[in-house]
Amino acid sequence: MGSIALLKLNSGKEIDFIEGDDAFGIAYELIQVSLNMENEATRQREVSALQEAMSRSEKDTATIVTLDEETDITIPEGVIHVVPAWKWLLG
Repeated sequence: MGSIALLKLNSGKEIDFIEGDDAFGIAYELIQVSLNMENEATRQREVSALQEAMSRSEKDTATIVTLDEETDITIPEGVIHVVPAWKWLLG
């Protein structure tokens, strides 16, 4: 396990949690947290930040943790897994 931090992107967008190796500049996991994804503006904000981070880190998967939603969002950079918090916590 590497370090866990907040990532501020050049665009000003933020990734809530990035797990990686600071010494080598490697991201293992990109995670956003949102109560829900029902609001289109919220969905766009979370997805666009992850798209930028995925492209920057050459990752093809990322995660959005929500209260109770579960789906996969396919984007050009790969797949964003939307998972309920209880399921994410259970690993």
